[in-house]
Amino acid sequence: MRILTRKTGSKNWESRESEEMKVEAELQKMLEESPSLIKIEDIREGSSPLVVSIPEFALADSGLIDILAFSSKGDVAIIECKLDKNQEARRKVIGQVLEYASFLWQTSYEEIDEQIQRKKGKPLAELVRESVKGEWDEEEFRQGVRDSLQNGEFLLMVVVDGMNEQLRHIVRYVNECGKSAFSLHALEMKVFKAEGVEIIVPQLHGEAAKPSTARGAREWTEDLFFEELEKRNPEAVIVAKDLYKWIVENADHSQLGKGPHLGTFTFSYLGDDARHSVFCIRTDGRLVMTYEYLVRTTSREVIEALNSRLREIRPLKGFSSESTGPSVKIEAFADGDYLEKFKQTILWLRSQLGA
Repeated sequence: MRILTRKTGSKNWESRESEEMKVEAELQKMLEESPSLIKIEDIREGSSPLVVSIPEFALADSGLIDILAFSSKGDVAIIECKLDKNQEARRKVIGQVLEYASFLWQTSYEEIDEQIQRKKGKPLAELVRESVKGEWDEEEFRQGVRDSLQNGEFLLMVVVDGMNEQLRHIVRYVNECGKSAFSLHALEMKVFKAEGVEIIVPQLHGEAAKPSTARGAREWTEDLFFEELEKRNPEAVIVAKDLYKWIVENADHSQLGKGPHLGTFTFSYLGDDARHSVFCIRTDGRLVMTYEYLVRTTSREVIEALNSRLREIRPLKGFSSESTGPSVKIEAFADGDYLEKFKQTILWLRSQLGA
């Protein structure tokens, strides 16, 4: 491929041939630095640009994703870079991205976040906040990521320096004939250099993608919450109803979330100048300590003291104060003693927060 360029005021056009990339790391570096080069807003209705990219994201028992990227609304993109001269840019790479998607599917937000913190030194939400201009809804982002992970609604992207007919045909077939939650795309990136200026000509293949069903809000009620919990985890219903009633009676502020697929009910205390989100119960049958929010409104010492008390309760002995959101199956509290000790610990926290 070639393009024509000329200086302003000149009558002569010069032909420029695209640069040949020597290693796939060149493609990867471009997208790591500028994930918004992939215009996912042109791919998926209602999505927003990719703002954070995590290179070499490790998946247990699988491999390393070249780039795992996130939009400010919680879209998740799995990006694999291949040079056209690499035969894997044809069929093998499709199996590779599908394998990565299968191992990422139903991973928890907390697991993803912990690895990103180890790699980048900051939580995922903080990285997104630093990359977004203007107002940003962190709760919507977290819920969007959780829904994408839970439902496997990923954007699978193969980025190449030259398109071939085999890859184009596979991408078209998957998107036009499949009914899967994910969508598959290929991005051809031609790079040109002229007098100290780099020019990228991207061409997207597989634009006709299905809109994500993960976005949007849902107005949860108590009845809907327990209907969903009954479907997902009937063993948790009895204990969850006990906890739900206790939250209503003891929280300074309780709130049902607006996730389209996963319902949450959150317990919070109100301080003089902050709302302390402490824990939530979810329709997937888990209780989650929301340390990720609590760390912003109280000291690390208080969180460590809280976690230490929680670890004395047998089902919670594996909890870590370094985790953004340690969780446990709600039915683990079926023994009444465990549930009562948990409630007393949460009530003790009120005195530490000055609420």
